[in-house]
Amino acid sequence: MVLKYKKESYDFEVIFDDYFLKYFNPLAIKEETFKFVPLKKKNSKEQPKTLEEINQEDLEKQKRSRWVNGDFYIATYVDVDGDEEFHPDYDVYEYASQVLFKIGKHEIDKEQTEKVVMFVHNLRLLLLLYKADHWDKRLGLLYTRDSDLTLFEEIEKITYLKQLLDKLENSENSEMILRRKDEYEIVITSESQKIPAEDFKPILLQYAERKYYEFIHRYNAYGYLPLKDISTIRNRISKLPQQEIAQSNSDISFAMNILSAQNINPFFTYYYFSRLESHLNSLIASKKEDPIYEFLKIAAPELNRAIEDNAHPKFKKKDKHLLLFSLLRSSKFLPDRKALELDGIVDVKEDFIKQLLR
Repeated sequence: MVLKYKKESYDFEVIFDDYFLKYFNPLAIKEETFKFVPLKKKNSKEQPKTLEEINQEDLEKQKRSRWVNGDFYIATYVDVDGDEEFHPDYDVYEYASQVLFKIGKHEIDKEQTEKVVMFVHNLRLLLLLYKADHWDKRLGLLYTRDSDLTLFEEIEKITYLKQLLDKLENSENSEMILRRKDEYEIVITSESQKIPAEDFKPILLQYAERKYYEFIHRYNAYGYLPLKDISTIRNRISKLPQQEIAQSNSDISFAMNILSAQNINPFFTYYYFSRLESHLNSLIASKKEDPIYEFLKIAAPELNRAIEDNAHPKFKKKDKHLLLFSLLRSSKFLPDRKALELDGIVDVKEDFIKQLLR
């Protein structure tokens, strides 16, 4: 028999009601608005929104709804007569019927069928909500990125720029000292000279700007910036020695994508490069972790709770476990393991779900 696949696509806004808020915390992943306040428009009496107002608007929107998207697949066997039979790994409606009513999907009436369809629909939306917050903005980017052997060297450059910006933003607590060395490379301490903050700040600003422009150009990060900044940087870069463009699949680029998904873009601030450095250190720690498994450890327990709260009082745990497995299979959220392939043993697949729920 031939295996035939069908796809159901979801792409719309989920408005939170009591059901979703019971199993999904919309504020678990804090959306951070970058510390940048729009300038007042010329000849306009309208005052620009403050950072606090922008943050409050984003918070209210975050608490109210979420746009989700994703695909769910169904696989069926087609015999010579054209009859279709679900592959057990994809028979989500059969397991849902067993969990809700303890009978198969072909034995339930019209009203029960509608309840099964809505039950599966809500479970899918719940999974997509976790995908939107936990997968699309962080773990999914870790899963798709390629390894960069020069990551440690790149982090050192970012740390260097971060420290420059820290000194620039806190010049009152910084100092610049000129030192002279003798012919043996030994500092002549008696000739050291301290430069006052009001004098060294313009020098430090020019140097830090150059390092920042080199960073933006090296990672082709112009797309994150306002047009006026792009023009300034391109003009300044054209006067510097030719800079190397980093490959788009580098860890730095993926870390920048993660921050951008949180509305944190690469402006000329200590705040941004401190956050970027922190994310890169997290990437190093995550290299040995499986992002899919980490995602499932977050989402599966809440999906399990949503199933149990709506299940028949005497449902079988095996049906619940296989319902969860079929939901993950149909959404392609399963680790790449031989034992979990289509021809794998059912008990092994159930054990995988049990492991996620421990």
